[in-house]
Amino acid sequence: MPDLYANGVCTHGEGRAPGSGCIKPSGHDGAHCVTPGDTDALDDDNLCPAEYPGDDTHVGQLCTRPAGHEGEHRCDAEIAGTSYTRTLTWSSDSQP
Repeated sequence: MPDLYANGVCTHGEGRAPGSGCIKPSGHDGAHCVTPGDTDALDDDNLCPAEYPGDDTHVGQLCTRPAGHEGEHRCDAEIAGTSYTRTLTWSSDSQP
């Protein structure tokens, strides 16, 4: 039987909590299956402190990537009044 995870795990939806993100194999077909991960294991001292600089709805959301990460900031934000989330991204140049 072939190893479905030979190329790793899909990185969609990875966030602050260890183990968060899609649990399907990298390059899978169809919808993602995202887990929030182990939210009890979050250590705020190791997280990026950048805040989303955007619209009134999501301003102040914190980056969900580790402190010192490279590239853009990102955050999965809940859409109020729904069961949906959206992924916010912003330039690493917009915050120190």
